[in-house]
Amino acid sequence: MQLFARRRVKARHEHGKFVPARTGHDIRRTHGAADRPRGGVQEFVAALVTYLSMLLMHSQMPANMQTTIINTITPVTTNAQRVRLAVFLIVTSSQYKVIH
Repeated sequence: MQLFARRRVKARHEHGKFVPARTGHDIRRTHGAADRPRGGVQEFVAALVTYLSMLLMHSQMPANMQTTIINTITPVTTNAQRVRLAVFLIVTSSQYKVIH
């Protein structure tokens, strides 16, 4: 994923090779840092479930379902796997099918 703000700059040739120009600044340093949850796994998992509840269930996810999903995805090792598992659990739930 390219995270650089680009400007129009001509590419250059170095030792017979084409080198595309990379200019601009890294936007990760200035944008999005405040949006990321601070803290450990529990804060990430809680923020993820709240976001998915809003996105997929229009903030109508029952509290017991949120608790079950949080308890299920917390021991998973990577955040990517947590996201995949949380989405799978939500979209295959009967509550999701009732809302949609």
